[in-house]
Amino acid sequence: MSTSREGDAQIEWLRNRAVQVLGRMDEYREVLRLVEAGLGDEEIMAQTGVEHRDVLSVRQDVEQGECLWPETPYEFGLRRLVGEISTEEMMERLRAWPYEFGVVHDDWYDSKSWDDVVRLVMLKAISEDEYDELQQIARQSPDYPHD
Repeated sequence: MSTSREGDAQIEWLRNRAVQVLGRMDEYREVLRLVEAGLGDEEIMAQTGVEHRDVLSVRQDVEQGECLWPETPYEFGLRRLVGEISTEEMMERLRAWPYEFGVVHDDWYDSKSWDDVVRLVMLKAISEDEYDELQQIARQSPDYPHD
């Protein structure tokens, strides 16, 4: 059984981790916005403080039509955890999310958006009640993996 102190330390660790993850997402999206606006590499580096290799990486993603940081249910949970969005906003977005469900292949698992919700509850970034509500919604999907 974990103590309150251990639980507090886990939440603090998760908050710190969330700040790092969200910082990378936001940085990437800002560089992406500036690349799409037509700014040159030097100008982007000056405005954002990112290294040239990172700007080149984003530029390459744009040229290949890739988006490495789309919004996800996991992101919404982290943003609520660090206080960037309210519980109401997080739940509104999670309730409306078009969930996809992971698939087990021969020797690997292809995770999908519902796995983000499972991850959030396992990390205690969302409550059991929030998870239960979202699971009731997810179960209405014809693709939900019924036991």
